[in-house]
Amino acid sequence: MIKVAKNHLEFLEIYDNFLSCNESGLNGIYNSLGDDFPINHESMKSFWGNSVNFRLCYFTYVQEKNLDVKSILWWLTSFEEKSAKKVLSEYFWVSFNKKHSVALFNHGLNYAKNNYFDKVVFSNAFNNEKLERFAFKNKFKLNP
Repeated sequence: MIKVAKNHLEFLEIYDNFLSCNESGLNGIYNSLGDDFPINHESMKSFWGNSVNFRLCYFTYVQEKNLDVKSILWWLTSFEEKSAKKVLSEYFWVSFNKKHSVALFNHGLNYAKNNYFDKVVFSNAFNNEKLERFAFKNKFKLNP
């Protein structure tokens, strides 16, 4: 079942769970991305664990029956002042279960629709062909 972190304290707990449950899988992802822009989870936790900053997040996750968190899709909400558009942007999307990945994404799209976002922005860091076909079929423009 998809859950949404209600506040910065719940976010910190869930994010720590996600990091501890998936350390080896995350290391494999980082190795494939290279060292040009390494992810610093402590910095992310420090910044987004602040209650003021967290208000710009929509942090979704799937918790397994054993309480492990194997899938997250972290969105940021913003207002693009140049075009006067409300934007929901994918910030960090990692799932070790393909079904959960799709469910989290669809949940985000529904959130955007129900909350009157003008744009949804996401990227395809791993050049996933299925994601590209989905984006094309649904008239999305992928972030480079």
